[in-house]
Amino acid sequence: MTMQLKGGRTTPRKDFNEVFDTFTEGVVSAVLESRLSKKAAKQASSLMQTDDGLWSTAWGSAYYGQALPNAANIDGAAEYVKSDGTTETIAIGNIAYKSTDGGTWTQITGATFTAGHTLYFLQIKNWLYITNGVDSLSYYDGTNLHTYTDISAPTVSTITVGASLTATPTNYPYFYTVTALNDVGETVGSTEVTASVNKLKDNWSLDTDSITLGWGAVAGARSYSVYSSSESGYETYLASVEVTGYVDKNQDTLNPYVEVPDDNTTGAPKFKQMELSGNRLWATDDPDNKYRVYFSGTGQYMGYFSGFYGGGYTDLEKGGRDMPKSVCHYRTGKGDPVVTVLTSSPEGKGSTWQIDLSSITVGDVTFTVPASTKVVGAIGTSAPLSVTKIGNSVLFFNKKGFSILGSKVNLLNILSVDEISFNIRPDVNNLYGSLVDKVAGYFYSGKAFFAVPTSNAGNDKVMVYDVERKNWNPNVMPIAIRHFFEYTDSSGVTKFLAVPYAGTRLIQISDTITGNLGEAMPTQYLSGLYPISTDRTVWAKVKYAYIELGNPKGTINFSLLGTEKKKGFSTLGSVTITDLVSSTGWSYEKYSTSKYSTSTGSPSTFSSSSRIKRIRINKLLNNYQFKVSSSDVDTKYTLMRLQVKGKILPTQDPASWK
Repeated sequence: MTMQLKGGRTTPRKDFNEVFDTFTEGVVSAVLESRLSKKAAKQASSLMQTDDGLWSTAWGSAYYGQALPNAANIDGAAEYVKSDGTTETIAIGNIAYKSTDGGTWTQITGATFTAGHTLYFLQIKNWLYITNGVDSLSYYDGTNLHTYTDISAPTVSTITVGASLTATPTNYPYFYTVTALNDVGETVGSTEVTASVNKLKDNWSLDTDSITLGWGAVAGARSYSVYSSSESGYETYLASVEVTGYVDKNQDTLNPYVEVPDDNTTGAPKFKQMELSGNRLWATDDPDNKYRVYFSGTGQYMGYFSGFYGGGYTDLEKGGRDMPKSVCHYRTGKGDPVVTVLTSSPEGKGSTWQIDLSSITVGDVTFTVPASTKVVGAIGTSAPLSVTKIGNSVLFFNKKGFSILGSKVNLLNILSVDEISFNIRPDVNNLYGSLVDKVAGYFYSGKAFFAVPTSNAGNDKVMVYDVERKNWNPNVMPIAIRHFFEYTDSSGVTKFLAVPYAGTRLIQISDTITGNLGEAMPTQYLSGLYPISTDRTVWAKVKYAYIELGNPKGTINFSLLGTEKKKGFSTLGSVTITDLVSSTGWSYEKYSTSKYSTSTGSPSTFSSSSRIKRIRINKLLNNYQFKVSSSDVDTKYTLMRLQVKGKILPTQDPASWK
């Protein structure tokens, strides 16, 4: 049945019934709400997706354990697994403390840390390495903290030429410098010394010709290395000794690949972020060497960065625009394991590098040589804590958005970096630019959590990328977090914990907790603005709007908004839903003058697994929008279905369109 309107246009009179029960596209803030898919939300504050993609009240947060003593803020925390398999929580302000299951904090002695600098942790075997880019590298061994302390370069006190080399003419100078080594690294070279002799080394007699060096003992040194050259300033490695002298009889061969160190590594480099890859400790983001990536030796030399222990470093495009910020254990396009380095640049693009190690043997000494390759077209990160490994991919943040490093679909042996945050680009663009290097991420329970800054106060909210559904919600938790970690307590229960951006108590995040640190965490779902028809001239007399909630508890508000023909856009109807919870517990009360049973306890609270509510609208609409909200601390619900019903009615265009 149709009705003809003025102008000859006809509009069918038919039932109008729209059901929304699929929300698999998450939040899409980059598209006008009038253009949104019916599977997408314009806003989902303090909500997360569960089941087959339904919106549910977000996980809550609560303080975990006691306040850290003698600290203005916690700068970092981590789980430590002891040799007997038990666990401790390690938390550090200026002073380090340990605790079990959220109990009393006990101070760990041996080192202190400069307050106000984010700490990075990495456990290898029974050592928990701790860095912040300011203080010397430290490690916790389950009892105490230990710090790598710099030792001094030697002072060469004597240089003596053998009698057979002193005859004239002395036209052949030889230059020497000496370094000292401890368990972790090597000093810079001593002041250069020189001696001139009467013949080239190739013509020396092993029995009679020699140059003898002597130097004072260096406290903490376990050996010394001698470097030599026939040109000043170009010394390369000659030999290592454990005594305070060396006799050069031309019996050792110069290694042209090993030059005198530019930096003293006996205290270990002052880097920040660390990773274990290829049974080596890798590290970068050294404030004093901004292009440098370090690697340690393997096995018993894990954590030793000197080339004499199989360690070393490489500078990526030294002097260029890109500076390394993060190292992670990943793979090549072919699937071979390799360390991968993400760099930053001023505009935020950065780059991705991969480093392969090979060995070169000169004489009886083997040295590790790094080979660096830049991944074509791949970008990097300025936020090392944002780098999050998810299955076969690496997810991270830079100024351009959130990106994922992985294999290109249908292309073999190719790695690529693709942005995955285009649907929430306005939210990314609104982050506080000078603090985006603090963004912190963590993969937990199928979701990637990211603490991000929206103001100069720092990371003040949490975004979530739902890895299983491949969608975003940029407003999940209004909580300030420095970084995340996990802790498994003595009962075997794993807790998702966080270090507050400012504060002295750790925070637990869980789906069993309601509210935000004891306060209400208001929720709000806002759908797109949906037209009655793809023909925008069609109107419908909407009679009812429905909502179906799963396991509701607390007070929930449901509204329908839309555009009326004469009144424009407004709220069309609302309902406050409170009759959701019932109590039971008859057997806990007295039936008359005696108890009905001998059981004890308190009444249990339950809610229906599904509740439907309706709003009467009875208005002529051109479009409509759903809104669901709550503001109580104990409110929980799952949004299962939204629906509008009515009839499409013939009508003329509103006067406001003319």
